[in-house]
This record gives sequence, C-alpha cells and structure tokens, in this order.
Amino acid sequence: MTTPRTQRVPVPERIGTTKDSERAGYRTAVRLNGGPSLSPEQWARGTFERAPSIVRYMLLLGWRLAFRLRLGSRTSAGTVLGWYVTESSADLATVSAGSKLLEAQHHFLRDSDGIVWVTLVRAHTRAGRLVWRAIAPMHELSMPLLLRWAARHPGV
Repeated sequence: MTTPRTQRVPVPERIGTTKDSERAGYRTAVRLNGGPSLSPEQWARGTFERAPSIVRYMLLLGWRLAFRLRLGSRTSAGTVLGWYVTESSADLATVSAGSKLLEAQHHFLRDSDGIVWVTLVRAHTRAGRLVWRAIAPMHELSMPLLLRWAARHPGV
C-alpha cells in the first residue's frame, strides 16, 4: 500500500471568499491526494475522532485549556470530537468552535482528486492572538499527519 501524499495548498476559492475566511487572521490548507472514498464529514471524524488516543487527549487538552473552546458532547451526532458540525454535504463539511479568545473552523472539502482540509482562526483578543501564535506551528505539523492517519485508518 502506498503512503498517501499531503501538500500545502492555497485556501480553495470556495472557502477563501467566505465572510469567515475574510475575517480570519490565520488561514491554512492541506491537500491529501487520493485516499479512501469518504464523505467530508467522515474525513473530519477520521482526523479527530479516530486519531490515536494520546493525540485525541492532547487535542482536547489544548482546545479546552489553551483556547478555552466551548465544545459540545463528544458523542453527539452533531459534533466531531466536540466541534459543532455547521455544514455537512456531499462535498463539504465544516466544524466550528469558539471562545472569548478566538473562533476556529475546520473545512473538509472533497473534490475529484482528494480532500482539502482548511483551518480558519479569528482571534478576538490579544491573548487569543498570542496563544494561537504559540500553537500554530504545532497545528501546521499535525494537519498532514492527521490526514495521512485518517487515510490509512478510515474505520468507516
């Protein structure tokens, strides 16, 4: 089995021209070419809910303690590891969460070549900008790893 390939790409126009993207201070996108034929919501669940347990623990710890995100139930059908599913269609899934510090969205956009994961972050406060600036490099490293993990362990 070949290892799925990821690469940084520009934020797709469909996401990049939205009001949320225009207001975001941080935008990044990673593409995984090929991979299993999953819906965008299944990709979102694969990257977060089927990540190794230590990774899920670290994600939740950071989201709750560093960002103070208001997350929902991790077992609800309307959430992905606590992030609220705000859109779910055949080609796009969006999960969102926010706090007094910042708002964040993860978009999973499916096309004929694979999946693109876009992250948008909008800080509300100076503290939010500082916390995000400290965490962003770890986020940049983890996106490709989580996408490749989800591709190898679809668990559908």
